[in-house]
Amino acid sequence: MSKKFAVFSGTSEGRQLADWAEDKAIEKDFIFFVATEYGGEMMKEHVNIDVRQGRLTPDEMHDILKSENVKFVIDATHPYATKVTENIKAACKNEFKYLRLYRERIESDLEGLIFAESIEDAVKILNNSTEKILLTTGSKEIAKFSNVLDKENRLIARVLPTEESINLCLDAGIEKRNIIAMQGPFIKEMNVATMKQYGLTTLVTKDTGTVGGFQDKAALSELGYRVIIIKRPTDESGYSMSEIKEIILENYEVH
Repeated sequence: MSKKFAVFSGTSEGRQLADWAEDKAIEKDFIFFVATEYGGEMMKEHVNIDVRQGRLTPDEMHDILKSENVKFVIDATHPYATKVTENIKAACKNEFKYLRLYRERIESDLEGLIFAESIEDAVKILNNSTEKILLTTGSKEIAKFSNVLDKENRLIARVLPTEESINLCLDAGIEKRNIIAMQGPFIKEMNVATMKQYGLTTLVTKDTGTVGGFQDKAALSELGYRVIIIKRPTDESGYSMSEIKEIILENYEVH
């Protein structure tokens, strides 16, 4: 049976789409792609959904999409996973309708937030002080923080509880004792407790928008903590979750 809709997941929005498709009893028309074993674990409860696990090249993506007779490709990957998005777009070419699920930014009016253009920019800011730091930016690019001065004593990394994430931290020079492997999102009180437990004064995060506990991290600035936010790499656009669902229903055909 062909799949009309392909979803490249890896975020909570992808799982929300899976929940919704099951609620609408249209899950058989979907194929979900996740890159990692952890992503596959998060999709295990969706027993009626076709889930493919593993990293794919654009050509591999294209071949699967074509063989499954996919019509619509929904990019629900992380807003900072720019390379993955480029690959998905390349795989679509002009054969499949590409739909980017856009995660809204949060316009925060909190005072004391520091915005960095990139991780490299954030590192420069961090090297202007000797404060201890909580990194909540994920593990994929954590190697870029290896240039932080005295990183062995200053950096605490909170990452997903996977072997890959932990190894990336270790490779970046972060001490094992300074790795917090936990699944979020985390409420404000949890963030405060972590900052106090490790004697931290600075938190580094990304503009993850309405998902991922961004507001609960940014709110630490109200308590006197320094919060550095790494801006998104591009001014992307796309469709909201409700718009994506509407497009799916408009193009769904009962078999």
